[in-house]
Amino acid sequence: MSTFAPITVSRTSSREEREAALHCIYQQILERQPYIFERKILAKAEKDFLTDKIGVRRFIKELALSEVYLNSFFHNSSLYSKKTPPITP
Repeated sequence: MSTFAPITVSRTSSREEREAALHCIYQQILERQPYIFERKILAKAEKDFLTDKIGVRRFIKELALSEVYLNSFFHNSSLYSKKTPPITP
């Protein structure tokens, strides 16, 4: 059984704490760290999160609506992919 310590981010959190939270958010949501070209897409949201302009919920919302997330989990999904032919009775 693995144990982990939950990470808490608040208005008084340091940049290092926010960077650690950012790493965990990416690991949880994307199941990996973003590639360099994906970081360019997420740069504004990431910068706003690290400078405390937006909170965790807003960052996750922006991540979920980004092309990075949509390309990884929505557009290429077999259920929603345009490549799969329609089911005919």
